[in-house]
Amino acid sequence: VKLQREIERDYSYDGVDTCAVDGMCQVACPVLINTGDLVRRLRDEQAAVGEKAVWTLLSKQWSYGTQLLGSLISLAHKVPTLSALVLNSLRKISNKVPLINTEIISGGKARVGLRNPHATVVYFPSCTSSIFGGSTPDSFLELCQKAGVTVKIPKEIAGACCGTPWKSKGMNDGYRSMRAQTGELLNKLTKDGALPIVSDSSSCTQGLGEINSEYKVIDVVTFTLTTLVPALKLRKIWALALHPTCSSTQLGINDDLVALGKAISENVYVPDAWSCCAYAGDRGAIHPELTESATRAEADEIKSQQFDRYASCNRTCEIGMSQSTGKNYQHIIELVNELS
Repeated sequence: VKLQREIERDYSYDGVDTCAVDGMCQVACPVLINTGDLVRRLRDEQAAVGEKAVWTLLSKQWSYGTQLLGSLISLAHKVPTLSALVLNSLRKISNKVPLINTEIISGGKARVGLRNPHATVVYFPSCTSSIFGGSTPDSFLELCQKAGVTVKIPKEIAGACCGTPWKSKGMNDGYRSMRAQTGELLNKLTKDGALPIVSDSSSCTQGLGEINSEYKVIDVVTFTLTTLVPALKLRKIWALALHPTCSSTQLGINDDLVALGKAISENVYVPDAWSCCAYAGDRGAIHPELTESATRAEADEIKSQQFDRYASCNRTCEIGMSQSTGKNYQHIIELVNELS
């Protein structure tokens, strides 16, 4: 009985708490087994009733949730010493309290709709930008304006989400609720799938595609490369380091990411030691040792060389890589806009 308890305790940390559920095990497995599916099921089984209720409520009030989180992170960014003291104190009560690196994360602003009856594309800005900051939404809209592409954003966008936060935590009731809400919204906005949907975070692109396989969901990397770049005049830097993501790998758009990099840089470098950063939404903030371990080889490779800029295609991955390397990783769309 004692041994059983020890095994269960160890597996709870090694197998459940520190699994990034990124699906990369399926990519490596010859028979496509995704152990993340098992971990999500275990998280669902182990979650307290109260925790599930909170996440189900959040799925119905997500606009308030993102505004609150973004505001708290913005406040923490302004008073880093006090916020570190508060978070470290809360960590002593619960190890589920995330440790926010306020030097990297500044907090974002609420997503707002954009009405355009002549729009040719529906833009779905990720809620990660409203929580963790970054200028990807503004950069994409500016690029579309420069390229003459008309865009609309759903007026209900503040409360919409691809559902990945619920899915990864095993909060199945909340996940089903958010999927239903977002699916209904996208059906209406895309005219039952006639208009393409552009997502600005690779994990969200993957999540939106899972809501309804009939949607034409395009990642912002691919859309920018194929639709915007031909209409833009771009300057080039000398050297760019790229971090592909787990989702961009599973979506099959890493070649597009590199091609977009080559449109703005003479030299594009993807580390030989590239792998999952394991930040996984908030997993790397709750367990910083996970991201530190997962990125050690890649970070050492990056720090041994000199680059002008550093880029990826998912906000939380940019945070994880910035934290590990000490370099400022941005969404590649922000760089394209800067150099256009």
